[in-house]
Amino acid sequence: MQKTPVVFTAFANDPGNYLHLLEKEEDALQKILMPLDSQDKIKHVNRGRSETASVFEVLNSYSGRVKIFHYGGHAGSDFLELQDQIAYMDGLADRLIEENKKGELLLVFFNGCSTYENVRRLLQGGIAAVIATTTPIDDDLATTFSIEFYKNLAAEQDIETAYKNAAAYARTIAKDERVTQLGAVNFWNPQAQDAPQEPEVKSDFPWALYVRAQDVLKNKKIIADEPSLIEGADKPVQNGKYNATELLDMIEEGEIDELLDIFADNKKDFKGFQAFRDEYLYDAPKGRDLMQFKKRLAAFVGKSLKKLNS
Repeated sequence: MQKTPVVFTAFANDPGNYLHLLEKEEDALQKILMPLDSQDKIKHVNRGRSETASVFEVLNSYSGRVKIFHYGGHAGSDFLELQDQIAYMDGLADRLIEENKKGELLLVFFNGCSTYENVRRLLQGGIAAVIATTTPIDDDLATTFSIEFYKNLAAEQDIETAYKNAAAYARTIAKDERVTQLGAVNFWNPQAQDAPQEPEVKSDFPWALYVRAQDVLKNKKIIADEPSLIEGADKPVQNGKYNATELLDMIEEGEIDELLDIFADNKKDFKGFQAFRDEYLYDAPKGRDLMQFKKRLAAFVGKSLKKLNS
């Protein structure tokens, strides 16, 4: 059963070189994507003040499910400036390419300065599309463009259309002459060793959409009209029946509060759950204790469902 696609947004801000509108971007994206998350159309995973470990933890936890990886913050030609350190693209690109092999990573969106050099490696590795920049960008314009792009995705536009419409909006409101040609879609030649041709006049292109092949984004939406990206039931409880796989996945992914709420709503089927709730709420297990707690909770789920089916 294919699980709900994940949109992973990561942000980092340097206190010494603070991007004042980055919080606005992060808050806006959460508001845009939250209704889709609540309807189980996507799962939005956000990490503000992202550290290297947290980025890899999310990729590992949702392996094979990430459809968009979005980064907002300071960046350069071969690095992202995460909260704890410089994260070099040499390693991160390999991890994103591996993620694509396990599922289908449709888009990597770098909303930071001068990230064009990362394009070739990601497209060569099989990722469908990259939105990247060729020059330093104004954070106000970056915020506006990003918000409009995700509004368009939430309105069920495909990735390419969402990009073009966000570009049109930016060109409408911005006085900055650099956006006069914003909206270009660049296709990569797989026979070439280079990324799609970089614009000759860099100052005209704050961003561009770089695509691995001509039709690779055809009809690709994060919210699908038909179950091409979202297939099968992905609910822990549906029509009065329990989905054991989903319940156990909730434990693995750390969605303990939500799982305990399901138990509370179905007390007669999960007798004895209160002891787990009390332990989780009042003892707050961490580290090895949390691992042991999850194992016992998983055993409790299995035992409860076995009784219901006997």
